[in-house]
Amino acid sequence: MDLFKRTAENHSISSLRKWLIMVMSKHDYLLGCDAVKEGSKEPQKVSKARFYPRENMCGHSLNGEGDGELLEIGVNCSLGKRSTKDEYIMSSDDRAFLRDKIPVPLCCAVKVTEGERALKVIEGTCDGCLSPGDRIRIGHPMLSRLYHIDKGFSQQCEEGEYIFIRETFDHTPVLTEEFIDLNEPIEVLHNPTLGSTTRSRNGISVKSLIESTKLSTQSQTTYDSMTAETIIDRKPLTFATIRIWKLVQSELDSRLQWRKEFDNGLVSWQQNLNIDESCNIPCNFLRVRVDMTSIDQDCRDSLYVLSNSVHQQRLQYFEKVSLNDIIRGTFSSVCSWHPLGSSIDIFKWAKLARRTKFLSKKVKNSNHKVDMAFLRHSEHRKLNLTQFKSILLDMATIRFPSPRYNINEALANMLWTTVAMLPPVNCMIWRKAQEMALCEEVYRVCAQTRIAARVRMLYCKITYQTARYAAIRIEANARRFLAMQRKKRKLSLAKCAHLYRIRSLSCIICQKYWRGFKRKRYFQLYKMQRKHMLMEARATRLKKLQGKFRKKMQNVIYRKVFLVQSIPTVTWMVLRDRRRLQQGVELEIQVYCIQIRRTHYFILSEQDIRQCLEMVILQRGPLSWEEMLLPPIISQLTTRLSYQMKDGLPVVDFQKTGIIERGNMIENSIREMNGKQYILSIYRSDSNIVIRLYDSKQDKYLRFKLEMPLLRAWLHGHKHYTETGQIDFIRARELVQMKAKLESINDQCDDLEPERGNNFLKEESEEIPLLLDTSKLVAWLMERISIRHNSKTCEDAIILQFEKDEEKAQDICRKLQSVWRSKQGRKIAKEKVYAQYEKHFDRNSQTYFYVHVRTGEKQWKKPSVLAKEDNVDDPPNKWRNEEYLDPETNQTQIYYYNPFTGQTRWLSEEDAARIVQRKFRTRQTQYLLNSNLSFGKIIHAVRFSRDVEVKYQEEPTKLSNRVNYALLCNCLKFDLQMAKVLYKDAIKQSSCHPVIARVYGIFILATSEASMVQTLEKACRLFKDAETADPGAKKFQSARENFFYWSVVLHPDNPFALLNYALLHQCILGEYYRAEKIYRRALAQDPTNQNVVSNYNLFLDQCYPGGYYAGNGVPDIVVKRSHVKEERPEWGEWKVMFDPLCTNSFETFWFNSIDSTSSFEEPEWTNAQETRIK
Repeated sequence: MDLFKRTAENHSISSLRKWLIMVMSKHDYLLGCDAVKEGSKEPQKVSKARFYPRENMCGHSLNGEGDGELLEIGVNCSLGKRSTKDEYIMSSDDRAFLRDKIPVPLCCAVKVTEGERALKVIEGTCDGCLSPGDRIRIGHPMLSRLYHIDKGFSQQCEEGEYIFIRETFDHTPVLTEEFIDLNEPIEVLHNPTLGSTTRSRNGISVKSLIESTKLSTQSQTTYDSMTAETIIDRKPLTFATIRIWKLVQSELDSRLQWRKEFDNGLVSWQQNLNIDESCNIPCNFLRVRVDMTSIDQDCRDSLYVLSNSVHQQRLQYFEKVSLNDIIRGTFSSVCSWHPLGSSIDIFKWAKLARRTKFLSKKVKNSNHKVDMAFLRHSEHRKLNLTQFKSILLDMATIRFPSPRYNINEALANMLWTTVAMLPPVNCMIWRKAQEMALCEEVYRVCAQTRIAARVRMLYCKITYQTARYAAIRIEANARRFLAMQRKKRKLSLAKCAHLYRIRSLSCIICQKYWRGFKRKRYFQLYKMQRKHMLMEARATRLKKLQGKFRKKMQNVIYRKVFLVQSIPTVTWMVLRDRRRLQQGVELEIQVYCIQIRRTHYFILSEQDIRQCLEMVILQRGPLSWEEMLLPPIISQLTTRLSYQMKDGLPVVDFQKTGIIERGNMIENSIREMNGKQYILSIYRSDSNIVIRLYDSKQDKYLRFKLEMPLLRAWLHGHKHYTETGQIDFIRARELVQMKAKLESINDQCDDLEPERGNNFLKEESEEIPLLLDTSKLVAWLMERISIRHNSKTCEDAIILQFEKDEEKAQDICRKLQSVWRSKQGRKIAKEKVYAQYEKHFDRNSQTYFYVHVRTGEKQWKKPSVLAKEDNVDDPPNKWRNEEYLDPETNQTQIYYYNPFTGQTRWLSEEDAARIVQRKFRTRQTQYLLNSNLSFGKIIHAVRFSRDVEVKYQEEPTKLSNRVNYALLCNCLKFDLQMAKVLYKDAIKQSSCHPVIARVYGIFILATSEASMVQTLEKACRLFKDAETADPGAKKFQSARENFFYWSVVLHPDNPFALLNYALLHQCILGEYYRAEKIYRRALAQDPTNQNVVSNYNLFLDQCYPGGYYAGNGVPDIVVKRSHVKEERPEWGEWKVMFDPLCTNSFETFWFNSIDSTSSFEEPEWTNAQETRIK
């Protein structure tokens, strides 16, 4: 008090009051002062100041008159021109009102001018927030005056919404606080952190208050030129935007301290936030670069509810800041206390515990537990970061016990209620929240920009395509119009010259026929000239060719086309007489290979010719030179031609000496085949067997080359024939295909080395003994070789037995195909006959009659064209439309006729289907209601609902009448507001009554005004209490039948009635399967109903393990939208299903495909096996 007496002599009342508030806040006292007289303009001296015990931690609740410590202090206070309006003195009523009140901000901003009582709402709305008589503060939650809301406070007009207060608005107390002298010692004592909350204006440091307060343009000029001395003489200020705080009971406020400071505007927005890598705020995203200044401006704190905010707010991310970051920031802040260090000692820990109050006074021996926790977790009486985190977890588990909170929830609750209010930690959390909000806003703005660009591109594309299509259509219509105009003009001209048109047409026809005649004449002359020219040119060319050919053929003694090892060739033998050159006579053999288009030349002397014809000379005796040049003799030279591959190229070679065929001759004899004698020669090599037949009469060779792979395959097939005695046509076909394939490719077996070929033959011969015995092999081949004469080409060829078998199989197939085609032809003919007639049934005679489709002729007998075993197919069992001419009215009517049954009726299939559908819907409704609707139930329900309304009007205060009328309003009238009032009144009167608890629980779930999880917990508590009082819900039977059931009967398409009925089966009856069906029925009626959607989603979530309805299997909707993830044979009917839309960890479950049961847990395979055996 001595300090106050010495200091207060030369200070103003406002400064003195602030200093006193600071002192009283330390000593738990508040000040009441009546120092200034009304209307006084002269300097007054405060003679008395009264201290009162402090009632509120916030420092803005003042007591009224009471017994306190009276202190008389003389204060020289110069008030100048200040009036009682300027120096606001709180009345005793206001101090009593503020004792247990706390300011809560409203989600609106107003425009107001000092001296007025009308507040214009410019942002947000105050509907439902204010009522007449409420106390509010304007512009500041603690420094502003108290204002009363006037009657008829809210009015709607063309300009907007207005709020009226009883007192005139005055912002002087807030301005006085803002324009304090920062150098005054009493201000520094009042607020030691004043320097950190100041800002500069016009070169003068002023105190920063609420950022959301904005002045108009003219008032901003007045405000900028204002000083502490000119506050009184200033003009009234007009505020373009200013906030309102409503004073409510402190018990109704559940906000934490950090939220209170934010709502009071004490947490300022951090300007010029550094954007770097550590900040994690990207400047560009999706190739879009954003302006961080505009992003920072958009993310400023909004006045609206967070759910209605367009941009991201830092308040949304405050509680999303990582707990590890908070612990790390707290540890760093405590370590920075004096003395500075990298760990926390016992003194800093004690200081932190006193400031944050980790354990409340309710905890027994709280200080001892705090000290013992430090000793348990510290090492050398110091805490590092890990130990600090562990000690915080220890404090959290003590303050928030484990049965109700898990360890993470306990730690989070303790951090938000204690260390989060430390200034450095609080600043760090707000900075992190601001960074997260800016980062999310950047992502959204970039995505919005990309989407807008895409939409503009699509819009421009659609506009262009529309304009292009319109231009095309306009051009087409213009061309059509011009063509029509030309056509009309020509028609008009043609009408004016009818004779001219006839003459022109005649001329055109004459010219056409004349031109045709002339063209035909000229063309005939051209053909004759062309034919004559071609004949002359052909004759000339023929003469030249004949001369060349004669000249060439003078020396040609032999010419023939034949095959050289199945290769077609043209062979010329030309005699060259070179005796003039003393070289003797030479024979030139020219072999032209057609396949490779190449001619091979061979020169033979007379001696070479005699050597090559040695075999003929031995048979016929010595031959002269002229006899050797005869064609039958000289043709023997062609047998020495062979075809082989050299260096990858086909070459025709002439063997002058030895045998021309490769391999050894294993047979050389004369055989008779088809009445002719042939000289048989068989050559065997490592890769093939060559069979040659020579016809001496016709001087022809028949040659066949049998490859070893084909021979081995043929011998294997013969082995099967020997064992079974049946011809294998499939094997014969395969051998023919194999022969064709071997003939189409080059013979690669000739290049095998002799040693390799012998080994290969030896290995194969061990498997087939017939290949080892040459005489048996020759005999076997001769039995299966024949000669086939081709009547078309008049040539003979060697054919093997499997080829004859394959031809025989083809002949059999041709015969079978011929028989099949004839049968199909007869079948098609019968079908065409069947298509001309139909069978109809006559119900009177119970027999069929026949109707000709085209003529409509009817007959009782079967058509004569059909055989006895054949008959017309029965008519289709379908209804047809027939016309009936009424002889009385002479009108055509349509009736329906079924030719299969002979029935007729006037009702169509669609009408019958509608009747069936109506019956089906009625049955579905009965299944949904789980009972049959009778006339007696209807009468009882109608009478009961009337009696409920009459009894409520007679005795509205009776509890049973109020509950029944609330059920009537809820289920039948759908007056939810009236039902809500009656339910709350009934639950207050008797909260333990089972019927009231059940119906109120269903009502709060159906309306879902609060959070669904909290509402479900509250409803479940009510249902549990009701089940304890009334097991089996016997007392609830009347409410179920007369209200919930009757509501669905009267309003089967109302989603709210279906929702009530679904909640009844879900919460009261426990029939979850039926409840799910009713939910889906309600969603089908109104898919956008938020109450139905939220309750259905909550029901599905609670069906998972850990929920209220767990253990009853997987919901049917989840089973339908899932697919099979895994199934194994050992599981039997059980499968593992996967839900792609599941948002939790229960996306997989087990499903039984036989009985359609499901479970989140793996089945007990022993019980499953026993059930499967049963």
